[in-house]
Formats: sequence, structure tokens, C-alpha cells
Amino acid sequence: MPELARDEQQNSAAARASAHAAEATDGKPRSRWSSHTTFLLASIGSAIGFGNVWRFPMMAYSYGGGAFMLPYLIALFFAAIPMVVLEFALGQRLQRGHVALVAHIAPRWEGLGWATVVGTFLSAQYYQTLLAYCLVYLVNAFRDPQPWAVEEAARSLSESSSSLDGAEASSGLQPGSGEAGGETEADAALAAVRSFWREEVLQVSSGVDETGGLVGPLCGWYALVWAVVCLGACDGASSIGALNKLLMPMPFAVLAAFFARAVTLPGAGAGIRTLFSPDFAAIWSPSIWVAAVSQLFFGVSAGLGTLTTYASFSPPSTPVGRSAIIVSLSNSAFSLFAGGTVFGFLGFISHTTGEPLES
Repeated sequence: MPELARDEQQNSAAARASAHAAEATDGKPRSRWSSHTTFLLASIGSAIGFGNVWRFPMMAYSYGGGAFMLPYLIALFFAAIPMVVLEFALGQRLQRGHVALVAHIAPRWEGLGWATVVGTFLSAQYYQTLLAYCLVYLVNAFRDPQPWAVEEAARSLSESSSSLDGAEASSGLQPGSGEAGGETEADAALAAVRSFWREEVLQVSSGVDETGGLVGPLCGWYALVWAVVCLGACDGASSIGALNKLLMPMPFAVLAAFFARAVTLPGAGAGIRTLFSPDFAAIWSPSIWVAAVSQLFFGVSAGLGTLTTYASFSPPSTPVGRSAIIVSLSNSAFSLFAGGTVFGFLGFISHTTGEPLES
């Protein structure tokens, strides 16, 4: 009986503590995720992004493919997962947004919390711009012929040859060196892609003395991206969770389509093997370890305030360790998937051009 009474007392105290923690700093009940799965989807969504698709393959390529993988996997378990555990634990325990959390821990350092918010906002500008570019290409992919097709580029180049010559000069290319002249199919394809990017997407002016004004289509897509972001965040955890349920499967589906295409190309196997073939001599370089840790911290959004804020919408009793492991492993699995896709295409390029993959 004494044990039962003591257990009831502890449960009652835990319930009171949980109810107290659920109150925000202004006394209103804190918003909650609809389920633990929604919290995991939102956290994985904050981790997975452009960095997985191009920064991870770039870092792996720069540091010798497989030579980068061993430090990366070690840093995953000894740096990234502990960091995510810490941020989840702080958010769930204190039940505050990032700025209020920092102010609660050390009032004098509240400015650090605001600096994180400003940094994250500026980073968001970069990502929203990239998403606007992606939408431009997505819409134009349904045109027939596609604007970056070789035949379409020939017409575009003939209409704006003087502008393209200026672009070649600014990029260190000589007019008639092949890119604009279309001496080979590869040269023509490169010129087509460059023409669409500079002439239609960016609408590059002739120089710094001519600003050219705002690019209407880009501004429209940029505003649309921000409207979706604001709509997703308007109702706290509820709207963020709903948006993640809708959008989270999309990167996996798109990447799976690219991967399926990559593995059917000749030479893809050699490229993928390069990614997973370690060079043990290279792992003694300190720079490769710094690169692995920075890639992981960048990937899981450590130190940006996102994880602490998301965790604050979860009940304090939510398992922290398991959630951190799921989020970190999902981020790394997506990076490896993207790396295999990119290295598959690199292997195909190497096979087609006859140049070594390292060059």
C-alpha cells in the first residue's frame, strides 16, 4: 500500500509538471502535434533539403568518394545524434520556442536566440529562391519543345548572339570556342542549357550599369513559395504537420525516379562503387573529419532553432533518444541515396566521355 500511494503521488506530480510545461510563457496552452509520427515527419522535413542532394555528393566527390564515408558514418553516431538528442531534450523539457528557451537558460544571451532566428530567416531566403528556380524549370519542362532543347537554343542564340558573346567573355570562354558554335552535340546541349538559364530565367543584363529591373516570373514564383511557407506556419504545429504530411513524400519520390534512371545508364555501377570504396590513407587528414561533421550538422539543422522549437510542441514524456536516431538516420539515408544517384550519373558521364571519374 505505501508503494501504491507513492506511485500515485509520483504520477500526479508528473501530470502536474507536464500540464505546467504545456503552458507557454504567455499562459496559453502550447500547441501540440497531432501524433508522434507528425513530429518525426516535420523534423525529418527540416533536416532533408538541398544540402542532401548536392552538398553531400559534392563533399563526397571532393574528398575521394568512399574516403569521406567512413568519417561521415563515425561522426553520425558520435556527433550528430548526440546533438539532436540535446536539442530535442531542451525543447521538450522547457516547452518554449528557441528565443524564449535561450532567454530561460541564460537571460543575458537572449540576443543569441534572436541572432539564430535572423540567420535562419536569411538562410530561408536562399532556399526560397532555389525553390522558385525549381518551379520555373518544372513548368517549362512541359513545353514542347523544351526551351533548353538544342533546336530551341539555336533560335534563341541567333536572336541574342551579342548578349551571349558577352556572357561567354564574362565566363572566360572565347566566342566560337564550341559552346555557342555547336561544334558537337555536347557543345550544342551546353549552349542550350546556358542560354535558357541566362536569357530566360535570370534575364541577365548587359552589365552592372544596367540593372534590368525585377524579373516578373521569378518574383511571382518566389512570392508563391513564401505564401505556401506562411500558410504552413500560420497555425503552429497543426498546420506545419499537415503541410509536412503532404509534401514530405515528394523528395523521396522524385529522387527515386532519378535513381531508377541513373542505374539504367552504362557506367553507373562504376560511379556508385566509387562512392562506397574507401581510401583509408585519406581518412588521416583533419580536413575530411571537419567536412564530415559540418555536413552532418548542416544536414540535421543543428543549432538553427528548428529542432528545439519542433520538440517544444511534443509532450515532455516523448522518447528523445529514439526520435533523434530516427531523424538522424533518415537524413543520412537520404544523403546516401542522393549520393548514389549523383555518382551514378557521374559514372555515366565518365563512361561516355572516356575521362576518369576523378577529373
